[in-house]
Amino acid sequence: MINPTAVIGSAVMMLRHMGEFDAAARIENALIVTMEGGKHPTGDIVGYDSPTATTTAFTDAIIANLGQTAANFAVRTHKPIKMPELPADPVSVRPKQRRVVGADVFVETNLLPDALGPKLEKLAEGNALKLKMVSNRGTQVYPAKGAITDCVDQYRCRFMLRVPAGELNDAALADLLAKVGGQFRWMHVEKLQEFDGQPGYTKAQGED
Repeated sequence: MINPTAVIGSAVMMLRHMGEFDAAARIENALIVTMEGGKHPTGDIVGYDSPTATTTAFTDAIIANLGQTAANFAVRTHKPIKMPELPADPVSVRPKQRRVVGADVFVETNLLPDALGPKLEKLAEGNALKLKMVSNRGTQVYPAKGAITDCVDQYRCRFMLRVPAGELNDAALADLLAKVGGQFRWMHVEKLQEFDGQPGYTKAQGED
C-alpha cells in the first residue's frame, strides 16, 4: 500500500551522485509520466477505502513507462559539477596601491551612544586617529542621524586618520587601543584599508 515515489526519487538522486545522469533522467521521466496518467493512484492520495494501486503495480507502471517523456512537466537536466581550478598563487588581488586609513574597534559597554561617543572622542585626542562614527547593529548611532535603533551592548567604533592623505601605523593604533582599553572592554579590531583609492570596507547605514 505504500507509495514508492519518495524512495524512487531518492534513488534518482543517488544515481546523479554516482554520475549516472541518463539513467536518473529516464527513471524520473517515467515516474512523472506515471503520475500524469493518473491510472495508478496509491492509497495515500485517494484514500485506502477507494480502489488503489499496490506498491508493486505502481512500480510496474513506472517500469513500463521507461523511455517516455512527461507531457506537462519538464524534468530538469543535470550534469556533473565542475569545480573551477584554483591558481597556485594564493594572492587573488594585487592592487597597485594600498594603505591603512583607519580602524574599527569593537567595544562592549552598557553606555548609550550619546554618552559613549564623547568619551571615545576624548580618548583619541593627540592620536593620529579620530572618531568618525559609532554604529550598533549596522546603523550609525553617533553622531545621531535620526535612525531609530534598539541598541545592544556591542558597538563598532570607527576611527579614521586625522590627515586623510597619510597612513595608519601600528604604533598609533596600539596607542589608541591602550587608551580605549583603559576605560572599555574591547573585543577585536579591524584595520580599514583602501585599494587603489577605493575603500575595502563597508559603511554603516546612515554613514557618510
